[in-house]
Amino acid sequence: GNTPLIEACRIGDWKIVNLLIENGVDVNKENKDGNTPLIEACNQGYNNIVNLLIENGAD
Repeated sequence: GNTPLIEACRIGDWKIVNLLIENGVDVNKENKDGNTPLIEACNQGYNNIVNLLIENGAD
């Protein structure tokens, strides 16, 4: 399973990603496959979400 943040990154929902970050989710939490939200956003090509994640401490 994916975390809510990873799922929002997978579908490219910037508003939900931002809302989750504002509410304190861990931006580096991995899913069962070892992928992070940043990896998922990169894989999907959502540069705006990539930037948002990096601005909020994703690595």
